[in-house]
Amino acid sequence: MNEPNSRTSKQRKRKSERLLNRLIFSIVLLVVVTTVILINIDMPVKQVAAPPEQQGETNIPTSEKTHEPSDVKEEEIKEPSKSTSQPIEEQTTSPGIVSKPEQDEDSIVIETIVDTSWEPIGTKQTGYHESKYDGKSIDWNEKKEAIAYATLFDVEDLIFWKIKNGGDEQRSIGIVSTFDKKHKYRVYLQWEDGKGWKPTKLEVLRTLDFEY
Repeated sequence: MNEPNSRTSKQRKRKSERLLNRLIFSIVLLVVVTTVILINIDMPVKQVAAPPEQQGETNIPTSEKTHEPSDVKEEEIKEPSKSTSQPIEEQTTSPGIVSKPEQDEDSIVIETIVDTSWEPIGTKQTGYHESKYDGKSIDWNEKKEAIAYATLFDVEDLIFWKIKNGGDEQRSIGIVSTFDKKHKYRVYLQWEDGKGWKPTKLEVLRTLDFEY
């Protein structure tokens, strides 16, 4: 007689257990979701840098940025010219150049320069070499070329005040200047058979007012 009541009681108990389990699951789920939300709220938001093309300002090199004209007047901008400082500037980049400034301010020489990279300029002369000072021979013109080579000027840019014997037939000395006389030099030459005249020393001069 009590069996139906027993079954009904068991069924009710199972339903209660299922309902309780669902309720527990729902509570746990709610706790988890709430915890995740709170964690996300507390975490700082990381800002991802936009690519350069999307940023408000492009990193343009300083040299390419548009700028207002400078206050430098046009006449103040000058190209570097050849000067007595040119061999000094080359000394810093060429280990073979030896420059010796003259300490005596009364000397006609400002400084003496020797460049170990100087080479004979070549020659068209053959056979026995005869040094000439006639103002027209091949030897004379090759002397002029060797002198100009040492000064870093072209032959056409120089006045050749004097080319003279340097002590023997194989040595010569040339005194030259630019046409404006701002640059003045004395160049020492040495003849090498089959190779031509070679500069051996260059003196930067303070003046041309001396005996050649």
